[in-house]
Amino acid sequence: MGRPMTEAGKLRRERSLILDDASDIRREINDVLLAYGMAVDETMQAVIDDVSKQAVLEIRAASMENGWRNYARGWVYESKADKKGVRRNILYNKKYGQLTHLLENGHEKILWGKKPKASGERVAGKKHIEPVSKMIETELPKEIEKALQQ
Repeated sequence: MGRPMTEAGKLRRERSLILDDASDIRREINDVLLAYGMAVDETMQAVIDDVSKQAVLEIRAASMENGWRNYARGWVYESKADKKGVRRNILYNKKYGQLTHLLENGHEKILWGKKPKASGERVAGKKHIEPVSKMIETELPKEIEKALQQ
């Protein structure tokens, strides 16, 4: 009589096809490639989410070092799908987005009074976004490659 068939054995029996013609082979190859592509896509999105979380923490830490506590708390990332269904992670400052350019690149000092006017002096920018952007550019490909090799 023999042993009862395991789940893996049943699955193997279901998957073993009698491939009569080229269209059966083509269909089977397409199914395998589609499953592999979906697995790669899920793995890549998980890695991108992890690197995005790490980037937000890095920007927050750099902002805190400069003494910008409220500004640092505003950094978040959001995962959005565009019209074609491609998901993108966007890092931005939710509370003080308008300040990011001024703090990163510097700005001209303004003398406030009855009539605000430019003083001619500049406030130096403090690079806190650019180093994180470079970190993402170097870390993301490494992390994706490592995840796909597993």
